[in-house]
Amino acid sequence: MIKIKNSKLQSIANFLKDAKLAGKVSRYRSKLLADVEAKMMELAKDEQNIVKESGATINDEGNITDFPDDDSRLLLQKELTNIRFEQSIFNEKIVGQFSALYIAMCEYSEPLAGQDAQAYDDLMEVLEEGGHDEQSD
Repeated sequence: MIKIKNSKLQSIANFLKDAKLAGKVSRYRSKLLADVEAKMMELAKDEQNIVKESGATINDEGNITDFPDDDSRLLLQKELTNIRFEQSIFNEKIVGQFSALYIAMCEYSEPLAGQDAQAYDDLMEVLEEGGHDEQSD
């Protein structure tokens, strides 16, 4: 099991999509990526429902508008911030999936910079915190 902060899901998903992996590790990545993308869709729906319940609306550009009052705006912002700081839980679909992904990431030889480097670091941290490092095999 691993836990990923909701605010980091998108960057980790982007990194996983672009990571150059082969064989079974690519398959393991694809399974995690599918779960992360499903969670992002679920969170987007949850956020839309929270916005609607607050009395605000989402315009065509995706911006939240038409707050009933300032208190509603502050409460909505607090609820959305809380969701982004929550952690989502992901379980292995295949035994050894996360440990193998961790080892492959340790050996990853593509150059990383900027957002990819940060997403790589975030992914490694969640794998390590989940106990999926080289010592856990």
